[in-house]
Amino acid sequence: MQPHGITPPEQQVWDAFTSAREVDLGTGDREADDPAQGADWGPERTIRAEVITALLLGAREPEPGRAAAVSLVGARITGSLELDHTEFDHHLRLIGCWFEQRVNLYGTRTRQLSFNGSHLPGLLASHAAIDGNLRLKRCRSTAEIRLVGTHVTGAVILEQAHLSDAAGEALTADRLHVDNDLLLRDLAVDGVFRLRSAVIGGGAHLRQCRLNGHDGVALDAHRLQVEGDFSAYRLHAGGALGLRGAAITGSLFLRAAQLTNPAGRTLDAIGAQIGSDVVLDEGFTANGRIRLRNTRVGGSVQLDDARVTGSEDVAVDAVRAQVDVDFRANQLHAEGELDLYGITVNGSLQLRTAHLTNPAGRTLDARASRIGADVQLDKDFTADGPITLATAEVGGGIYLRTARLTGPPVTDHSALSLRHVRAREVDLRTVNAAAGRLSLRHATIGVLRDAPESWPESITMDGVAYDQLEQPLTAAERLPWLQRDERGSYHPQPYEQLAATYRRLGHEDDARVILLAKQRARRAQLPRYARAWGLAQDVTVGYGYHPARALGWLLGLLAVGFTVFSIWPPRVLEEDKAPPLNELFYTLDLLLPVINFGQESAYAAHGGGQWLAYILTAAGWILATTVAAGMARALNRQ
Repeated sequence: MQPHGITPPEQQVWDAFTSAREVDLGTGDREADDPAQGADWGPERTIRAEVITALLLGAREPEPGRAAAVSLVGARITGSLELDHTEFDHHLRLIGCWFEQRVNLYGTRTRQLSFNGSHLPGLLASHAAIDGNLRLKRCRSTAEIRLVGTHVTGAVILEQAHLSDAAGEALTADRLHVDNDLLLRDLAVDGVFRLRSAVIGGGAHLRQCRLNGHDGVALDAHRLQVEGDFSAYRLHAGGALGLRGAAITGSLFLRAAQLTNPAGRTLDAIGAQIGSDVVLDEGFTANGRIRLRNTRVGGSVQLDDARVTGSEDVAVDAVRAQVDVDFRANQLHAEGELDLYGITVNGSLQLRTAHLTNPAGRTLDARASRIGADVQLDKDFTADGPITLATAEVGGGIYLRTARLTGPPVTDHSALSLRHVRAREVDLRTVNAAAGRLSLRHATIGVLRDAPESWPESITMDGVAYDQLEQPLTAAERLPWLQRDERGSYHPQPYEQLAATYRRLGHEDDARVILLAKQRARRAQLPRYARAWGLAQDVTVGYGYHPARALGWLLGLLAVGFTVFSIWPPRVLEEDKAPPLNELFYTLDLLLPVINFGQESAYAAHGGGQWLAYILTAAGWILATTVAAGMARALNRQ
C-alpha cells in the first residue's frame, strides 16, 4: 500500500524498487552533494523514512525474475527509519544520504546493508543478522553506532568513515560476529571504539586510522577473537588499545603506529594469545606503557626502531610473557623500564643498538627469564641505569661487547646483575667501565670474556663458576679483578675458581700467586692474634706456596749463629764429656727442634749469645711449625 501524500522523488523510489534501479537525487556538484549539508536540501531531494520502510516490508512485490532493492543516492531522509525486529530480503543501499534521525535496525534480519558516504545521527543495529556485508564507507556519524551482538556473514567496511559521539562511545560492537573481514581503513573515531568479545572470522584491518579515545581508552577489544591478522598500520590512537585476553590467530601488526596515553597504557594486551608475530616497528612510537604481561606469542615480538616513553617508570611490561621465536628490540629507544621478569623466549633476546634510560629505576629487568639462544646487548647498546638478568637461564651467550653502561646506579641495585645466571658464554667487554657494581654471585658461565678497561668499580663474584677465561691475563693483572668487592668481606671461592682455571691452563705459578692472595685476604678478616700467626706463615713460607723461603730463613739464621758463636763461643758444660765445639752444628741444634747433633747439650751460650740462642730456638719452632702447616695445606690441595 502506497503511503499517503507521496512526493515526486518518493514516487521515483517507489517505482524503481521492483527492479532494484538506483535513484540518484544528487545535482552533480560535489560541494552541493556533500551529505554534511543535507539538512539544507529541499523537497526535491527529500524522502520520508516511512516510504522506505513500507517498501522493505512488502508494500510492493519485485518484478518477476528480478531482485527488489531500495537503492538511493543523495537523499534527505526525514523521520525515523524504524526497522527493528523485522525481517526483509531486499538490499538496502542508502548512499551519500542525510538522515534526520537515528536508524533503528535492532534485531533486524536482512541482506546486505550499505550506508556509504551517508551522514547519520547514530545507528542502532544490535542483535541484527545481516546476510552479506555491512558497508559504512565514507560514512559520517555524529552519535553512537551500536552493533552489539550483531552477526554479519560478510565483511564490515568502515573505510574513510568518521564516527563521533559526545557521550564518549562512538562505536559499540561488543560480541559482534563477522564471518569475513573487519575493514577500517582511514577511519577516524572521536570516542571509544568497543569490540569486546567480538569474533572476526577473517582479519581486522585498521590501516591509517585515527582513534581519538575518551577517558584514556581508544579501543576496548578485550577478549577479541580474530582468525586472521590484526593489522593497524600507521594507526594514531589517543588512549589505550585494550586487547586483554584477545585471541589472534595471525599476527598483531602495529607498524609505524603512534599511540599516546601519557598517564597510562598505550597497548594493553595482558593475557592475549597471538598465533604469530607481534610487530611494533618501522617507526612505531608509544607515549605510555606497553603491556604484554602473560601474553603468548607464537612467533616473534618485534620492537625494532621503536620509541617508547613509559608511564610510572615502565616502558614495556612483558612479565611472564611466552615468545616462541625471538624478542627483538634492536635500535629501540625506551624511557622507562623494560620489565621482562620471568619471560620465556625460545629464540634470542635482541637489544642491539638500543638505548634505554630510566633515572628512577632499572632500565632492563630480565630476572628469572628463560632465553633459549642469546641475549644480545651489544653493537653500541646503551643503558642509562641498572640492568639485571639475575637468575636467568640463557641457552646461548650474554653479549655486551661495545655496550655502554652509564648513569649512577639506583640504591641497592647493581649496575649489571648476573647473579645466579646460567649461560654458555658471557662477554663483558663494554666500551666503558660501568659506574656501579657488577654482580656475578653464584653465576654459572662457560666462557667468560672481559677486559681490564671494562671492569666496573665494584665486582661481587662469590660463588661464581666459569669453565674458561678467554683472556686469563697474568695473576698480577687478575688480582685487582678479585679485589674489587666493595663490601670488604672475604670469600675464598673466587680465588679457588681462578686458581683452578690457571691450573687447567698449566699456569701453576699464577695459581700459587692467587692462592697466596686468598690467604692474605683471609688474614685481614681474622682477630689480631690470628693475624700475627698468619703473618708469620706468610713471611716464612708464603703459607706453603713458597717453601723455598724456609731454606732461605734457615741459611740466614744459620749464618748469623755461626758468625756470632765463632766470635763469642759458648762455654762448655762438662769438659770431660763435651765433644769439640762446632759453631755450625751448635746453631743447627738450636734451630732444628727435632734433630740433635749433641752440641746444644754440651755447650751453653752466655751473655749476649744467650739471647741469640733463645731467638734461634724460638725461630726454629716457628719455622718448623709454619713449614708443617704449609706442607699440610699443600698436600690437602692436592
